[in-house]
Amino acid sequence: MKDTVSLPGNIAKVTGDFVGRLKDIYGEDLVSAVLYGSASRGEFSKGASNVNIAVVLRDTGPDNLAKMRALTGSFRFRTFRPVLFTESYLARSLDVFPIEFLDIKENGIVLYGKDVFGSCDIDTTNLRFQCEHELKALLIRARRIYMTYRDAGALKKALFGLTTSALHISRNLLRTKGYLPGAGRAGVLDGISCRFNVDTGPFSAMFDARDGVVRIRAGEVDALFRRFLSSLESLTEAADRS
Repeated sequence: MKDTVSLPGNIAKVTGDFVGRLKDIYGEDLVSAVLYGSASRGEFSKGASNVNIAVVLRDTGPDNLAKMRALTGSFRFRTFRPVLFTESYLARSLDVFPIEFLDIKENGIVLYGKDVFGSCDIDTTNLRFQCEHELKALLIRARRIYMTYRDAGALKKALFGLTTSALHISRNLLRTKGYLPGAGRAGVLDGISCRFNVDTGPFSAMFDARDGVVRIRAGEVDALFRRFLSSLESLTEAADRS
């Protein structure tokens, strides 16, 4: 687990306010709150990224879910995507969601309470299978989006999300080959290019556009999406062969 976080703009303050509200709402039922995902990896992009927080409670029954619904329904916390667990659920699920739990364990930042993920012994037996499953599901989703969306702006926005998901899965697919890239995207892109012979150009273009380095015009979106589909197909085949 990490021990520091640097978020752009007022996101750091809003995150602190969110955790404060968690304490007020749940009291002693709140065991831990851990920031993970793009924010904890230093890849957060305002306007494009969500704030992912793993919330560990003593009880995740309907009453406590309703309390969280009231919190995330606030406009102030509209980009927050909390997931709720109990410690017993975590202990029984470490072999089922290795991608998510490895990310939280290695890159998560404890915002409140116990470091419940740091001591977890995550079973990676099913990691390759989950990577293959997630990539194939992502490919189906990407094809459906390409066939359905007509507006270039909507297509580009969807491509941002698809690219982020593909990179996250790819980081763990590389892990199954004994390669552990750093938290940043550069190592992952280099890894999938070298080890799987995948064209990472559409990935880089989308991240550069997200970061304001380049501008993708409406007339360029269709061709870029086609290249992304081809790269995603190659990644899926690599996972299938692993």
